[in-house]
Amino acid sequence: MFQDHVTIPERPTNSDRPHIDDPHTSVPPSTRRRPNVSTLPKTLEDSPILTATTNGPLTDDPIGVTEDKYPKLDECRKNVKVDANKSLFYFKVGKHKDKPQKYADKRGLTMVREAYPDGFTDKNDTYTGYKKFAQRFSQAFAEATSGTAYAMLPTDGTDISKSVWTETEKPKLVASGGKCNRIIKVDPNDFDKTCILWDRSDKGEDDVLNCDKENGKVPDKKTSGAGKGSPPTTPKGVASVDPPAAPVCAPSPSGKVKDSHENELKLAAAYFCKQHASETGAKGPIDINHAIMAGDQNMGRTTVKMAFPYPPSMGNQDDVYDISLKSVPNCAPRGGSFNLATPVANNQCSDILFNAWRKCNNKGRGGSITAGCLVYSIKTRF
Repeated sequence: MFQDHVTIPERPTNSDRPHIDDPHTSVPPSTRRRPNVSTLPKTLEDSPILTATTNGPLTDDPIGVTEDKYPKLDECRKNVKVDANKSLFYFKVGKHKDKPQKYADKRGLTMVREAYPDGFTDKNDTYTGYKKFAQRFSQAFAEATSGTAYAMLPTDGTDISKSVWTETEKPKLVASGGKCNRIIKVDPNDFDKTCILWDRSDKGEDDVLNCDKENGKVPDKKTSGAGKGSPPTTPKGVASVDPPAAPVCAPSPSGKVKDSHENELKLAAAYFCKQHASETGAKGPIDINHAIMAGDQNMGRTTVKMAFPYPPSMGNQDDVYDISLKSVPNCAPRGGSFNLATPVANNQCSDILFNAWRKCNNKGRGGSITAGCLVYSIKTRF
């Protein structure tokens, strides 16, 4: 039942060290501790027992602790205003005053800076932290968006994985309980070409095809060969997500919670993936749920770390993770079957679960990531 084990040093907690990849920590980059990658296995499945790495406090505000004097997130939320079905997002398609502005004028849409009072989003050269402020007012704009949202994005494969769209805006649009129900991608070079990037339901639309890739070409309705309402690669109506989407994070708690630790979480994720998500040709629908616990165990005179199914009789403990893997309704995986171990090229199950925790600023509570046609979720129980 248990994984192989080795002895490792005492773990760090998520309250006494800065997160290794938190861009907003006050610790200078040169002093942040990093894992010794030369000693790690090629994949977490090969050896789920790993050397502990640094971990740190996470905050509800996605920007973390700053010293800038720009309005904070709550103030952005109070000032933003946009009507339903009128939000336009854009990234890497030129200056906002060019193509985005022309499309906004044509459709009567609102871009992020127009959703705030005059001067609210202006840069003040006497302040620091404008980039972080831009992320805050972009997040508030996405949270205020309702109905259909429009996104003008590259069609040439330009990398958008580190953009404010991918890391901040889209996660808020698609979050559970959000007011946005559909995202339409607009071709920046042909405003008449659009495709469905995401939809909260499986409802089709006669004159709009599904996008094949978020940063790829918009399908041509006249030459795609698909019928009305049918996407060229996923006939049931929901596009496969490749590369994996940004995480949808669990709410940040206001009270006291049990700790989560990076090393233990990696153990739990690796255990789950090896035991329950190793299949590469599974038939849907997929619905796998398990509670996994990781931590120190006494083996004679030796203390080792291991992961194992959580027994409820142990009560509230640190590092108890509810991990699940579910297929996206009406999403047809490429090849006709689900690859649970590697749903998208170069993205393995345990890596996706780890990122669903690491990339969420919610005091280590975790989140979920959609990859291909599967949703990988890891959240702390206590």
